[in-house]
Order: sequence, then C-alpha cells, then structure tokens
Amino acid sequence: MPTTDPSANQLRSSIKETISKVTQLNPAEIHDNVAFDELGIDSLTAMEVMVQLEYAYQAKIPPEELAAIRNVDDAIVVLQRHLGSGGS
Repeated sequence: MPTTDPSANQLRSSIKETISKVTQLNPAEIHDNVAFDELGIDSLTAMEVMVQLEYAYQAKIPPEELAAIRNVDDAIVVLQRHLGSGGS
C-alpha cells in the first residue's frame, strides 16, 4: 500500500513527541542538535525512543545506526533513510 513519506518537520515533531512521552521532558526543551545525554537521556532510553519510532514508521534500522543517533537531527536523517524498510 503506497504511503507518503513524512517531511523532516513531521519527523521532527514525531521524534520530539515520542521523546516527551518516554522521558516526560517538555517538547519545547528538546532541541534538534542537542545531544540526548545533555538532555538527561541515556542510551537505553534513546534506544526505547527509536524502537517506538521504528514501529510507528515501519522502518528497520540496523543496530549500528541506532547506536550512532545522538540527537533529533541524527534521528531524522536515519529515519528518512529507512522509511518503509520494515517490510514483511
């Protein structure tokens, strides 16, 4: 079934919303290029956020790329690269 890929702005909003749900941070406090660890987000929490986003966007992101995501900007780039790759 064809879908329209979300824009970077849509992904940004979705990523910040997911981070907010997982961490209770206010989305306005989550800046695109601030490292997750500077926001108090540890690697396990960042992984939880990305797994939720993988599921939401049916993306399959290799573990080495997941581990390299350090901020919202990184997450946008990686998600865009793998949109719809979850497949069957």
